[in-house]
Amino acid sequence: SAPNSFIVVFDSFIQEKKDLGMITGGTIARYENIKTLLERFSKERSYSINFNTINENFYVKWVNFSRQALKHKNNTLGRNIGFIKTFMNWSLKKKYHFNYEFKDFKKTSSDTDEIALSVEELEHLYNFDFSQKLRLEKVRDVFVFGCATGLRYSDYSRINKTNIRNGQIFINTQKQKSKLGVPSNKYSRNILEKYEYDLPVISPQKFREYIKEAWELAGMDDTVVKTSFIGNKRIEDHIKRHDMISTHTARRTFITISLEKGMRPDIVMSITGHKSYSSFKKYIKLSDKVREQEMANAWK
Repeated sequence: SAPNSFIVVFDSFIQEKKDLGMITGGTIARYENIKTLLERFSKERSYSINFNTINENFYVKWVNFSRQALKHKNNTLGRNIGFIKTFMNWSLKKKYHFNYEFKDFKKTSSDTDEIALSVEELEHLYNFDFSQKLRLEKVRDVFVFGCATGLRYSDYSRINKTNIRNGQIFINTQKQKSKLGVPSNKYSRNILEKYEYDLPVISPQKFREYIKEAWELAGMDDTVVKTSFIGNKRIEDHIKRHDMISTHTARRTFITISLEKGMRPDIVMSITGHKSYSSFKKYIKLSDKVREQEMANAWK
Protein backbone atom coordinates (compact mmCIF):
# COMPACT_ATOMS: atom_id res chain seq x y z
CA SER A 1 0.00 0.00 0.00
CA ALA A 2 1.24 3.50 -0.78
CA PRO A 3 2.71 5.20 2.31
CA ASN A 4 0.01 7.83 2.49
CA SER A 5 -2.95 5.61 1.79
CA PHE A 6 -3.43 4.80 5.50
CA ILE A 7 -4.86 8.23 6.35
CA VAL A 8 -6.84 8.42 3.11
CA VAL A 9 -8.45 5.06 3.88
CA PHE A 10 -9.06 6.18 7.46
CA ASP A 11 -11.06 9.10 6.06
CA SER A 12 -13.20 6.78 3.95
CA PHE A 13 -13.70 4.55 7.00
CA ILE A 14 -15.08 7.53 8.97
CA GLN A 15 -17.19 8.53 5.98
CA GLU A 16 -18.69 5.05 5.69
CA LYS A 17 -19.56 5.09 9.42
CA LYS A 18 -21.31 8.45 8.90
CA ASP A 19 -23.15 7.22 5.79
CA LEU A 20 -24.43 4.11 7.54
CA GLY A 21 -25.52 6.20 10.52
CA MET A 22 -24.69 3.33 12.82
CA ILE A 23 -22.64 5.22 15.37
CA THR A 24 -23.23 8.39 17.36
CA GLY A 25 -21.67 11.80 16.74
CA GLY A 26 -19.56 11.29 19.85
CA THR A 27 -17.97 8.16 18.42
CA ILE A 28 -17.31 9.86 15.07
CA ALA A 29 -15.53 12.65 16.97
CA ARG A 30 -13.37 10.04 18.72
CA TYR A 31 -12.37 8.49 15.39
CA GLU A 32 -11.47 11.95 14.03
CA ASN A 33 -9.44 12.49 17.20
CA ILE A 34 -7.55 9.18 16.79
CA LYS A 35 -6.66 10.14 13.23
CA THR A 36 -5.22 13.44 14.48
CA LEU A 37 -3.26 11.67 17.24
CA LEU A 38 -1.84 9.13 14.78
CA GLU A 39 -0.64 11.96 12.53
CA ARG A 40 0.91 13.72 15.51
CA PHE A 41 2.57 10.48 16.66
CA SER A 42 3.99 9.89 13.18
CA LYS A 43 5.51 13.38 13.11
CA GLU A 44 6.79 13.56 16.69
CA ARG A 45 8.20 10.02 16.80
CA SER A 46 9.34 10.01 13.14
CA TYR A 47 7.39 6.82 12.60
CA SER A 48 6.12 6.22 9.10
CA ILE A 49 2.53 4.99 9.37
CA ASN A 50 1.17 2.69 6.72
CA PHE A 51 -0.74 -0.60 6.88
CA ASN A 52 2.43 -2.69 7.12
CA THR A 53 3.99 -0.67 9.94
CA ILE A 54 1.07 -1.21 12.34
CA ASN A 55 3.02 -3.95 14.10
CA GLU A 56 4.54 -4.86 17.47
CA ASN A 57 7.08 -2.06 17.09
CA PHE A 58 4.26 0.45 16.46
CA TYR A 59 2.36 -0.85 19.49
CA VAL A 60 5.29 -0.34 21.88
CA LYS A 61 6.00 3.16 20.56
CA TRP A 62 2.30 4.14 20.54
CA VAL A 63 1.81 3.03 24.16
CA ASN A 64 4.90 4.98 25.16
CA PHE A 65 3.80 8.08 23.22
CA SER A 66 0.29 7.92 24.71
CA ARG A 67 1.63 7.73 28.25
CA GLN A 68 4.59 10.12 27.97
CA ALA A 69 3.43 12.78 25.53
CA LEU A 70 -0.36 12.60 25.84
CA LYS A 71 -0.45 11.59 29.54
CA HIS A 72 -3.26 9.18 28.69
CA LYS A 73 -4.59 7.05 31.50
CA ASN A 74 -4.86 3.28 30.91
CA ASN A 75 -8.55 3.34 30.02
CA THR A 76 -8.18 6.11 27.42
CA LEU A 77 -5.19 4.34 25.90
CA GLY A 78 -7.13 1.06 25.88
CA ARG A 79 -10.11 2.66 24.17
CA ASN A 80 -7.84 4.22 21.53
CA ILE A 81 -6.15 0.89 20.84
CA GLY A 82 -9.65 -0.56 20.43
CA PHE A 83 -10.46 2.10 17.81
CA ILE A 84 -7.22 1.40 15.93
CA LYS A 85 -8.02 -2.35 15.93
CA THR A 86 -11.56 -1.67 14.67
CA PHE A 87 -10.14 0.33 11.76
CA MET A 88 -7.51 -2.31 11.00
CA ASN A 89 -10.17 -5.05 11.01
CA TRP A 90 -12.39 -3.00 8.71
CA SER A 91 -9.59 -2.30 6.22
CA LEU A 92 -8.44 -5.94 6.36
CA LYS A 93 -11.96 -7.05 5.38
CA LYS A 94 -11.83 -4.58 2.49
CA LYS A 95 -8.45 -6.04 1.46
CA TYR A 96 -6.51 -2.80 1.88
CA HIS A 97 -3.85 -4.87 3.67
CA PHE A 98 -3.04 -8.40 4.81
CA ASN A 99 -1.30 -7.53 8.06
CA TYR A 100 -2.62 -9.49 11.03
CA GLU A 101 -0.11 -8.31 13.63
CA PHE A 102 -2.54 -5.78 15.14
CA LYS A 103 -4.72 -8.69 16.35
CA ASP A 104 -2.28 -9.17 19.26
CA PHE A 105 -2.50 -5.57 20.51
CA LYS A 106 -3.64 -5.63 24.14
CA LYS A 107 -6.17 -3.09 25.34
CA THR A 108 -4.96 -1.61 28.62
CA SER A 109 -7.46 -0.92 31.36
CA SER A 110 -7.68 -0.38 35.08
CA ASP A 111 -10.64 0.03 37.39
CA THR A 112 -11.81 3.59 37.69
CA ASP A 113 -13.37 5.19 40.73
CA GLU A 114 -16.65 6.00 39.12
CA ILE A 115 -19.28 7.04 41.58
CA ALA A 116 -22.80 5.84 42.19
CA LEU A 117 -25.33 7.06 44.73
CA SER A 118 -26.44 4.94 47.65
CA VAL A 119 -30.17 4.53 48.30
CA GLU A 120 -29.89 7.06 51.16
CA GLU A 121 -28.19 9.64 48.94
CA LEU A 122 -30.72 9.16 46.16
CA GLU A 123 -33.54 9.66 48.65
CA HIS A 124 -31.80 12.77 50.05
CA LEU A 125 -31.36 14.30 46.59
CA TYR A 126 -34.89 13.38 45.56
CA ASN A 127 -36.42 15.08 48.61
CA PHE A 128 -34.14 18.11 48.69
CA ASP A 129 -36.00 21.42 48.37
CA PHE A 130 -34.77 23.27 45.27
CA SER A 131 -37.85 25.48 44.98
CA GLN A 132 -35.65 28.60 45.14
CA LYS A 133 -33.78 27.44 42.03
CA LEU A 134 -36.15 25.86 39.55
CA ARG A 135 -33.47 25.02 36.97
CA LEU A 136 -31.75 22.86 39.62
CA GLU A 137 -35.05 21.23 40.56
CA LYS A 138 -35.60 20.26 36.92
CA VAL A 139 -32.09 18.92 36.53
CA ARG A 140 -32.44 16.93 39.77
CA ASP A 141 -35.72 15.42 38.59
CA VAL A 142 -34.31 14.38 35.23
CA PHE A 143 -31.22 12.94 36.94
CA VAL A 144 -33.28 10.96 39.49
CA PHE A 145 -35.42 9.70 36.61
CA GLY A 146 -32.20 8.35 35.06
CA CYS A 147 -31.28 6.70 38.40
CA ALA A 148 -34.71 5.05 38.54
CA THR A 149 -34.74 3.70 34.99
CA GLY A 150 -31.12 2.88 34.10
CA LEU A 151 -31.55 4.49 30.69
CA ARG A 152 -28.73 6.40 29.00
CA TYR A 153 -28.95 10.19 29.06
CA SER A 154 -29.49 10.24 25.28
CA ASP A 155 -32.62 8.16 25.93
CA TYR A 156 -34.03 9.40 29.23
CA SER A 157 -33.68 13.00 28.12
CA ARG A 158 -36.34 12.53 25.42
CA ILE A 159 -39.17 10.70 27.18
CA ASN A 160 -42.76 11.83 26.73
CA LYS A 161 -46.29 10.43 26.92
CA THR A 162 -45.93 8.33 23.75
CA ASN A 163 -43.24 6.25 25.48
CA ILE A 164 -45.50 5.03 28.30
CA ARG A 165 -47.66 1.92 27.95
CA ASN A 166 -49.15 -0.20 30.77
CA GLY A 167 -46.90 1.45 33.33
CA GLN A 168 -43.79 0.60 31.33
CA ILE A 169 -41.46 2.98 29.56
CA PHE A 170 -40.76 1.95 25.97
CA ILE A 171 -38.02 3.63 24.03
CA ASN A 172 -36.00 2.88 20.94
CA THR A 173 -32.59 3.25 22.51
CA GLN A 174 -30.18 5.31 20.43
CA LYS A 175 -27.34 2.84 20.79
CA GLN A 176 -29.03 -0.54 20.49
CA LYS A 177 -31.96 0.36 18.25
CA SER A 178 -34.00 -2.04 20.37
CA LYS A 179 -37.34 -1.37 22.04
CA LEU A 180 -36.78 -1.61 25.76
CA GLY A 181 -39.62 -1.89 28.21
CA VAL A 182 -38.52 -0.42 31.54
CA PRO A 183 -40.94 -1.10 34.40
CA SER A 184 -41.65 2.07 36.36
CA ASN A 185 -41.16 2.57 40.11
CA LYS A 186 -42.21 5.25 42.58
CA TYR A 187 -39.46 7.68 41.51
CA SER A 188 -39.98 7.44 37.76
CA ARG A 189 -43.80 7.49 38.13
CA ASN A 190 -43.85 10.56 40.39
CA ILE A 191 -41.48 12.49 38.16
CA LEU A 192 -43.43 11.65 35.00
CA GLU A 193 -46.67 12.75 36.64
CA LYS A 194 -45.08 15.95 37.95
CA TYR A 195 -44.21 17.00 34.38
CA GLU A 196 -47.34 15.55 32.82
CA TYR A 197 -45.24 12.97 30.99
CA ASP A 198 -43.04 15.56 29.27
CA LEU A 199 -39.68 15.69 30.98
CA PRO A 200 -37.78 19.01 30.87
CA VAL A 201 -35.31 19.12 27.99
CA ILE A 202 -31.82 20.17 29.07
CA SER A 203 -28.71 20.20 26.87
CA PRO A 204 -25.96 17.78 27.97
CA GLN A 205 -23.60 20.71 28.74
CA LYS A 206 -26.14 22.52 30.92
CA PHE A 207 -27.09 19.23 32.52
CA ARG A 208 -23.52 18.48 33.59
CA GLU A 209 -23.04 22.02 34.88
CA TYR A 210 -26.33 22.21 36.81
CA ILE A 211 -26.28 18.73 38.33
CA LYS A 212 -22.88 19.49 39.91
CA GLU A 213 -24.40 22.66 41.32
CA ALA A 214 -27.43 20.76 42.62
CA TRP A 215 -25.28 18.17 44.38
CA GLU A 216 -23.20 20.90 45.97
CA LEU A 217 -26.26 22.75 47.19
CA ALA A 218 -27.71 19.53 48.61
CA GLY A 219 -24.52 19.12 50.62
CA MET A 220 -23.21 16.17 48.63
CA ASP A 221 -19.78 17.67 48.22
CA ASP A 222 -17.39 15.62 50.33
CA THR A 223 -13.85 15.17 49.03
CA VAL A 224 -12.94 11.80 47.55
CA VAL A 225 -9.73 10.30 46.27
CA LYS A 226 -9.90 9.46 42.58
CA THR A 227 -7.31 6.85 41.61
CA SER A 228 -6.15 6.31 38.06
CA PHE A 229 -3.17 4.71 36.36
CA ILE A 230 -0.72 5.62 33.64
CA GLY A 231 0.94 2.25 33.12
CA ASN A 232 1.75 1.03 36.63
CA LYS A 233 2.07 4.56 37.94
CA ARG A 234 -0.72 5.23 40.36
CA ILE A 235 -2.17 8.74 40.35
CA GLU A 236 -4.34 9.98 43.17
CA ASP A 237 -6.36 13.14 42.84
CA HIS A 238 -8.34 14.64 45.70
CA ILE A 239 -11.51 16.03 44.22
CA LYS A 240 -14.93 17.13 45.32
CA ARG A 241 -17.42 14.37 44.80
CA HIS A 242 -19.80 16.58 42.83
CA ASP A 243 -17.01 17.20 40.30
CA MET A 244 -16.99 13.48 39.44
CA ILE A 245 -20.66 13.40 38.51
CA SER A 246 -21.66 13.00 34.88
CA THR A 247 -24.80 12.16 32.92
CA HIS A 248 -23.66 8.55 33.25
CA THR A 249 -23.70 8.54 37.06
CA ALA A 250 -27.47 7.99 36.94
CA ARG A 251 -27.13 4.77 34.93
CA ARG A 252 -24.41 3.46 37.24
CA THR A 253 -26.56 4.32 40.26
CA PHE A 254 -29.50 2.35 38.85
CA ILE A 255 -27.35 -0.73 38.28
CA THR A 256 -25.66 -0.54 41.69
CA ILE A 257 -28.86 -0.03 43.69
CA SER A 258 -30.76 -2.70 41.73
CA LEU A 259 -28.05 -5.26 42.43
CA GLU A 260 -27.78 -4.21 46.07
CA LYS A 261 -31.52 -4.70 46.44
CA GLY A 262 -31.16 -8.22 45.14
CA MET A 263 -32.25 -7.96 41.51
CA ARG A 264 -30.64 -10.62 39.36
CA PRO A 265 -27.88 -9.33 37.04
CA ASP A 266 -29.61 -10.79 33.95
CA ILE A 267 -32.82 -8.90 34.79
CA VAL A 268 -30.90 -5.65 35.34
CA MET A 269 -29.10 -6.20 32.00
CA SER A 270 -32.43 -6.74 30.23
CA ILE A 271 -33.57 -3.35 31.56
CA THR A 272 -30.36 -1.45 30.77
CA GLY A 273 -30.02 -3.18 27.40
CA HIS A 274 -26.51 -4.50 28.02
CA LYS A 275 -25.78 -7.34 25.62
CA SER A 276 -22.57 -8.63 27.18
CA TYR A 277 -21.73 -9.23 30.80
CA SER A 278 -18.23 -7.83 30.27
CA SER A 279 -19.51 -4.35 29.38
CA PHE A 280 -22.10 -4.55 32.17
CA LYS A 281 -19.52 -5.61 34.75
CA LYS A 282 -17.75 -2.25 34.57
CA TYR A 283 -20.77 -0.62 36.20
CA ILE A 284 -20.93 -2.77 39.25
CA LYS A 285 -19.85 -0.85 42.31
CA LEU A 286 -21.21 -2.92 45.15
CA SER A 287 -20.97 -1.28 48.54
CA ASP A 288 -18.89 -2.84 51.31
CA LYS A 289 -22.05 -3.16 53.38
CA VAL A 290 -23.65 -5.43 50.79
CA ARG A 291 -20.54 -7.56 50.42
CA GLU A 292 -20.41 -8.05 54.19
CA GLN A 293 -24.10 -9.05 54.25
CA GLU A 294 -23.67 -11.49 51.38
CA MET A 295 -20.64 -13.06 53.05
CA ALA A 296 -22.52 -13.37 56.36
CA ASN A 297 -25.56 -14.91 54.65
CA ALA A 298 -23.54 -17.39 52.64
CA TRP A 299 -21.19 -18.45 55.42
CA LYS A 300 -23.38 -18.21 58.49
